[in-house]
Amino acid sequence: MPGTRAISTDPRHTRQRVRPSNDPGRDVQQAVAVGVGLAALFLILAKAGPKYVMVLVVAVIALGAVELFTALRRASYKPATLLGITAAITLPLASYWKGEAAYPVVLFLVAVFSLLWYLGGAGGDDSPVLGAASTMFVIGYVVVLGSFAALILTLPSGIGILFGALFTSIGYDVGGFFVGRSLGTRPMSQASPNKTFEGLAGGWIASVLAAVVFVGLISPWDNLSLGQKAMFGLAAALAATLGDLCESLLKRDLGVKDMGTLLPGHGGVLDRFDALLFVLPATYYAARILIF
Repeated sequence: MPGTRAISTDPRHTRQRVRPSNDPGRDVQQAVAVGVGLAALFLILAKAGPKYVMVLVVAVIALGAVELFTALRRASYKPATLLGITAAITLPLASYWKGEAAYPVVLFLVAVFSLLWYLGGAGGDDSPVLGAASTMFVIGYVVVLGSFAALILTLPSGIGILFGALFTSIGYDVGGFFVGRSLGTRPMSQASPNKTFEGLAGGWIASVLAAVVFVGLISPWDNLSLGQKAMFGLAAALAATLGDLCESLLKRDLGVKDMGTLLPGHGGVLDRFDALLFVLPATYYAARILIF
């Protein structure tokens, strides 16, 4: 009809979905070197205090959001990237300063301004529904979940609690990788055909062991009983599994092997921290229930 503004077609109907090729395998030595470097950086910042750890938290969340926005744009979605990056910086900082009360305020502002973005014509001829929805998706997946790291740092002995999330998540990744690589034969999910049930078992066992052996020595986790430490390890393993599979599902749908290339041997920031995104909320509420 004359005078009617055309909107972009659903990108799912305009592109041919490309499936990622089989993973030829990671450069393990390179991945270990990068992992050790990240661990060293975190330890240095942790020694300096929570405010310095927040610098790393905000950087990881913002970079992860940029990676997902980029992948969505390559797949023909048109999110409000600038608005999303602003929220990726604002929400963790607001959570650190104001706690859980920051969440509804920031999300309200993002929802309103994402619609105003398209109402004001900043999105051009893009679909307002798809654009706003993809923007809110990135905020919900990367920023909301990642900002639980900031909430953890507001708790007493917050760095020690954050160590719990990191150790169990790393244990899950390392155990799952090496057990799956050496013993894995049964694929676990079509969303991630390279993941096996054997690797899953290895990841869960390693996560529980990390919670009991390593996390259990760190304050305030050392006040928990052996059973409570094991329960936390199981909760973290379940959360890590969901985070791992969900990111694999997204990459498969978007037709990418990795979300980015920033971390050699790992892929992008989201490829490294996909499990941790889900472990962070599990750790925060485990600490609130079991410790505080």
